[in-house]
Amino acid sequence: MAHFHIYPETKSPLHSAFYPCKFRQLLRPLDYFSDLLDPGDFIRILKGFWTDFASIPRMLPALYSWLSGKYQAPATLHDFTYRDDATTVKGMPIPKELGDLLLHEACLVWRPDCSVAAWSMYQGVRIGGSRSYAKKGILWVPEFYNNLQIKEGDLCGNP
Repeated sequence: MAHFHIYPETKSPLHSAFYPCKFRQLLRPLDYFSDLLDPGDFIRILKGFWTDFASIPRMLPALYSWLSGKYQAPATLHDFTYRDDATTVKGMPIPKELGDLLLHEACLVWRPDCSVAAWSMYQGVRIGGSRSYAKKGILWVPEFYNNLQIKEGDLCGNP
């Protein structure tokens, strides 16, 4: 069964440092176990990974207000799958199609009661994600943020 690894002390899979910007940096690894992967394989996103969560266009205000901030762990997983070095722990590359399916599955894991929202997120990346996927190798975090040192005191649980 698909699931995120949950840290028992915080009851959350996602721990990120909050900075006064649109980016967050993981303070702990984020592990996702998917039914779409081979048995025993999973995705590990290492501490230090930068994410902007879901990039929902603000020109769609109803969709933005409905989905914004509600799928942080699935969006972080999806951001990772769009990077050029994205592989599973067993070394399987993650193509765009699989990354998008993983987002859909992870949205259903994150909020099982919101299948319409999960479908909307999936359709959004299928329709609008190609441009971001094509930029896989581009460093998209400003240099200033790469030089910040994260520490456990910056911990933000993101349920």
